[in-house]
This record gives sequence, C-alpha cells and structure tokens, in this order.
Amino acid sequence: MVKYSNNLSNGAGKKEAQNELKLVEKEQENLNNQIKKLEDEDYVAKVARSQYYLSEENEIIFSLPEDNAANEIEKTPNSEE
Repeated sequence: MVKYSNNLSNGAGKKEAQNELKLVEKEQENLNNQIKKLEDEDYVAKVARSQYYLSEENEIIFSLPEDNAANEIEKTPNSEE
C-alpha cells in the first residue's frame, strides 16, 4: 500500500492524486479488456499464429515483410515506445 504525505490536503496534491487515480483506472480498464480478449479462443489462436508462428496440423505459415499483423493485434497504449 502506498502512503501519501500530508500535502494531499492542498489543491496541487489533491489534483495530482486525482490524475494518478485516472491513470490507474485507465490501466485497469485496459487490463480488463485484455482479460476479456484472452478468454476468447479465436483471439488466442490469432495471437499465437501471428506472433509465435504456431500452426495447426498440416499448415504452413509464411511470414512476409509487409505483414504487420503481429504488431496490429497487440497494440496497447503502453507499447508506444
């Protein structure tokens, strides 16, 4: 648990804490969305095929240079580095 100093009683500290709360809530929302996606077998299969080149039996996967499917599937706000 994070302890905050007594300067939260002033306006600047309160605003900073509210901004941090908004960021944490947004991150929580993103994580919940990711959990929902990972519960879908089709989505998991799509990720496994595009990022890890896993295939079904008797299937051949070709990776083309212009194929950005792996990058498009897992775009998250935190991955914009």
